Amino acid sequence: MISWQDFGIVLSAVSRGEKYKIVNILTQNHGKVHALAYKNKSPTFTNLAQVNIAYTSREPDSLGFWKLLSEKPTWIASIHLGNHLLVCQSICFLLDKLLPQNANDTQVFKLTNYVSTNLQNFNSVDILFLYVYFELYLLADIGFNTNMCNLPAIDNCSDIPSLLSSIQFRQNAYQLLQTSAQIIAKNLTSIENFYRSSVIKQLSAI
Repeated sequence: MISWQDFGIVLSAVSRGEKYKIVNILTQNHGKVHALAYKNKSPTFTNLAQVNIAYTSREPDSLGFWKLLSEKPTWIASIHLGNHLLVCQSICFLLDKLLPQNANDTQVFKLTNYVSTNLQNFNSVDILFLYVYFELYLLADIGFNTNMCNLPAIDNCSDIPSLLSSIQFRQNAYQLLQTSAQIIAKNLTSIENFYRSSVIKQLSAI
């Protein structure tokens, strides 16, 4: 029997039959893990929610179970502002599709947790620039050249607001997102992300 407890960020929750749903969580110490949860015992698991969870599984390769110990839904779960919702959905979609299962990534987790915690601190324009940075960082993290070297470096997540307000970043953001779109189209052709397309449309109008 495998069992552990961890802190994580919810990426998706999809129904599986009448009793269960499959919940994909980016955990702090175990990477991205998907497992079953009982619908009647865990009715929440909203996207980007911060959760304390317990995991159990009979075998390393078998589908395990989540027990939700506590959950802090994101601010967006109750507000539903347009651009914020698009960014949340696209970030969850990318992490769900691109990160390998059970591979711990401390920096990506830290950045995702920052987004979950600070969504309400960004206005409807700045949240789009936050998405650009997140996507570029994620693609670079999994091994693609996204020209991150042309962007101002940050030492930790607290530096992100100053990065996003820099003229250099804002002037280049749309073009950088177009570059990453080419990377996705060339190397990740199975990815069809409606939310991302909407983010690009909103960014092009700025």
